[in-house]
Amino acid sequence: MRLFLLLFLFSCQFKRNFSDEECEGLSLKAYRGFPKALHDFNTHCRDRKITYTKEHCQRALADLIVNGRADYLVEKYGKRVLECFSEQEKERFLRSTPESPAKE
Repeated sequence: MRLFLLLFLFSCQFKRNFSDEECEGLSLKAYRGFPKALHDFNTHCRDRKITYTKEHCQRALADLIVNGRADYLVEKYGKRVLECFSEQEKERFLRSTPESPAKE
């Protein structure tokens, strides 16, 4: 019982405050399916205004499938929009642009 109480008190002492930027990152990771990021986001960032929400990333994914241009997506959805997508989605749907030639 003492050990449980000690651990509880110890864990309460080190609650972390996340910045808005860190909460955006947690939201992106939670969307991609990282359970710890989802837990941290739900615990620490629920009251924040988040740009990169599940809905935002889903709209961006639909545009990625249709359009496939990174520059268009960044202009329309923001600089971190490419973090919404998994590597497999990027490989499958991102078209090469002059700045990023296709992999051979």
